[in-house]
Amino acid sequence: MKCNYCGSEINEGMRFCVKCGHKIERSCENNEAKLLFSEEKEWYCVVNNKPDAYSVSEIKEMYKNGQIDEDTSVWKEGLQDWIQLKESELYAQLRDPSAPPILKGNHVAGFWIWALAFAPLISEVVYYFFANVYVKSQIQHGNYNIVEMENTLQAMAIIIILGVNIFLSWKDEKVLQAAGYQTKILGNIALIPRYMFRRAKLLNQNNYYAICWIVCFVLTVLMAF
Repeated sequence: MKCNYCGSEINEGMRFCVKCGHKIERSCENNEAKLLFSEEKEWYCVVNNKPDAYSVSEIKEMYKNGQIDEDTSVWKEGLQDWIQLKESELYAQLRDPSAPPILKGNHVAGFWIWALAFAPLISEVVYYFFANVYVKSQIQHGNYNIVEMENTLQAMAIIIILGVNIFLSWKDEKVLQAAGYQTKILGNIALIPRYMFRRAKLLNQNNYYAICWIVCFVLTVLMAF
């Protein structure tokens, strides 16, 4: 007899598939192995670096809320070792069965994340453009109040920097969602460095984007002096 989930051989009397952890229920009518999901807390899941027991519905809720993802380690009785969630029988229940597989990191479009990596410099260019337009407009209207213009320019700089960074990270988040990733685990998109480091980990990529953003940010700070 074979496991109807992973195809591994199942010996008579076995309660679980030793490869995928599939719990076996035998039908009295045809003696076939069927998948049985219980609301008992029979699955152990590593959440915030702490393993604990959860029911299937609890794991579904945590996956939906972004507390765990497909790379989270899980284990249950019958498994020889911890496996990733995407390798377990649970994963088929968590994702829409009609949805295509999640794209690997090297197949995810990188335009928006690279734009975000240079966002500090992009923000600087956008700021100088609008600041120049604003100052010229004030001079043409005979307004020479330096203090007022400085306050306005400072507020403009903050709005532009936040606006550009949040917009670009939002666009990149949409790309990840379209590729099949749960992005809630990345946290607040306004916290750019943390978002980029977590993104690199989620897609199993290097931290080049985050490092580039930090370097560009330092350069813009130095340019301000």
